[in-house]
Amino acid sequence: MASSQAFPLTGAVEVDETYIGGRRPGKRGRGAKGKSLVAAAVETTRHTMGRAYLRTIEDASLNSLQSFVKTHVTPGVTVTSDAFKSYTFLANVAQRHL
Repeated sequence: MASSQAFPLTGAVEVDETYIGGRRPGKRGRGAKGKSLVAAAVETTRHTMGRAYLRTIEDASLNSLQSFVKTHVTPGVTVTSDAFKSYTFLANVAQRHL
């Protein structure tokens, strides 16, 4: 399935990143070998979720996450994320950072 990416997310949006891949020995979480880092942005309401964008990203840096959000989220909407330091840019663009 592919998207034209011509329809950025609107309304309330949650953004997060995670590593995808099966259980492996060694380090877990950030820096785990053999796993793919995926960023996600999902439209949310009180009871359901709407459209979503997922994309593998090179790293969890501010630049990578900011590029993902700018590409997939309409400017000015409310964006909720966790307190991971790479999301500090959200505070600078009038979006919510929890």
